[in-house]
Amino acid sequence: MIQPSISPYSAPVTLVSKKDEGEKSRLVVDFRALNKITIVDSYPFPRIEDIIDKLHGSKIFTTLDISSGFWYVQMKSENVHKTAFSTQSGHHEFLVCPFGFRNSPAIFQRAIFRILGRNKLTQFAHNYLDDIDIMIL
Repeated sequence: MIQPSISPYSAPVTLVSKKDEGEKSRLVVDFRALNKITIVDSYPFPRIEDIIDKLHGSKIFTTLDISSGFWYVQMKSENVHKTAFSTQSGHHEFLVCPFGFRNSPAIFQRAIFRILGRNKLTQFAHNYLDDIDIMIL
């Protein structure tokens, strides 16, 4: 997910306690400065109302939650250096879409839609970010 970096970029990091998980913490990289200069990927998100309308008449429902899905979408090699951050253990950069990066949600939404659409799964499966709703008539 990360590799050592020699990038001139370096976003600040902090540890944040995870909700409902006691003393576990997660590393949070603050990409606000990078996000200010990032060209916004305006890939459209589905309207919740449209997804609900498509569920009408279905008898069986289930949902898949791909909460760590961003970690499966590879960064373009020419952008990897922009995701650099420093910790006490060194300077690193992301090889996958990081959380907190402005375009990660749109990139992930597009990737899942392409997977579902390519396999004609959009007839009975719809995604909204990290949730895939599956219904059977």
